[in-house]
Amino acid sequence: MKNSMHCLGQAALWSAISGVAFAAELLDRVEVGSIRPLLIVAIENGEAHGILVGENVQTVQNLFRTKEPMLVDVKSIRSLPESGCKRLQVTTTLKGALPDERGLKVMTQEERIRTKNGTIPQDIQFAYQISFCRNGKFPKPPKEDDE
Repeated sequence: MKNSMHCLGQAALWSAISGVAFAAELLDRVEVGSIRPLLIVAIENGEAHGILVGENVQTVQNLFRTKEPMLVDVKSIRSLPESGCKRLQVTTTLKGALPDERGLKVMTQEERIRTKNGTIPQDIQFAYQISFCRNGKFPKPPKEDDE
């Protein structure tokens, strides 16, 4: 009994520490209705961190049965030839997600075991790269040589 109470106490402490760390992470982020402002800040400062809010996020939260915020991290990868334009890495994270029926169908056997058939919430990350400019537009396509 004593050992199980000790384990429960450790689990509660770890949960509290994790919650405090997550809350601190949220304080360093700005709420945005689209990723565009984060792209511009990352071009200027090298990186940007935000919380995506609005109707579209609510749709995604409903799909994955979570109320956790959608975090967005943008990092500058390299400058592009056009002035004020950079290649950016965008990573979105949705914490505490549970798959719907479609998600369960595409899970591997390992994922099903790890999540107990989708009943244990997971963090979902989606990362991609984009070329974008400080003026809020995409860079002009390179000109083809006239030969």
